[in-house]
Amino acid sequence: MKQKRLIYLLAFLMIVTTEIFANNISKSTKFKEKVDKMNLVGKKLLGKVGSICYETNSSDFSVGAEIFLKINIKQEYITITEKEVETTTDKGNDYIKNTYGNEQKFFYKIKDNKIIIDYKNNKSLYNYELVSLEFKNEKIIGQIKGHSGKDKEVVFWEDLTSIYDKALEAKIEKFEYKDKTYGHVFIRTKIIDDNIFFSTGTKTPPCETIKYNPYKKFSYTQQKTYIILHFTSAQKAEKGYKLLLLYVKDRKLFGNVKMPNGNIKKVQFMAQ
Repeated sequence: MKQKRLIYLLAFLMIVTTEIFANNISKSTKFKEKVDKMNLVGKKLLGKVGSICYETNSSDFSVGAEIFLKINIKQEYITITEKEVETTTDKGNDYIKNTYGNEQKFFYKIKDNKIIIDYKNNKSLYNYELVSLEFKNEKIIGQIKGHSGKDKEVVFWEDLTSIYDKALEAKIEKFEYKDKTYGHVFIRTKIIDDNIFFSTGTKTPPCETIKYNPYKKFSYTQQKTYIILHFTSAQKAEKGYKLLLLYVKDRKLFGNVKMPNGNIKKVQFMAQ
């Protein structure tokens, strides 16, 4: 009799364990489906959450800073890093200083088609706290709680440095030789950490390769879907082709190039 009871007890425990295991799998699968449906997993986002202005004694000297949150969305958790971009303009020079906070990891849940950040076990180190993320009016909107305690909505954009992490190239001009053959001018650019590099080169017949000049280094900032290059006064005075900005349109990358004659030309960049 005792043996039968033991067998029944073991069978009951197996059924209960199986149901719990199945329920956990079901919950995990449903959560994954919800996250995938939002189409945010794997995306790296950037949102401007605040700014600081400093008073200076000279009209030729200005200092200001913008505060961003950099977000990396994983399958079950999200990482958040605060980035402060200080821009100092002095005598025609733009100096950019980037300061990063410590990357923090938080778990999240999906509720009412929103990503809700869980701060129960890990409080934010920053003055600006990301409360939630959602798609709203075809934009990614983050609910931010500032140091004043008030909530505000911030638009988050894809971090362009994470999308275009390869060298990019564009044809910017065609020219004709006296013998009626044609050559082309190309520009290439790449982003490494907080610097952007570009160089120009020519392709002339009969050679099929492009002879590029050495890369030149510049600082940049991202505003919405634009990467804006910053120049020193010496760089501004240099003649030749200048890459002014990069931007995304219809999931394609374009750039504005200042030509030697002063005109601005729009070109499309392709990964090399």
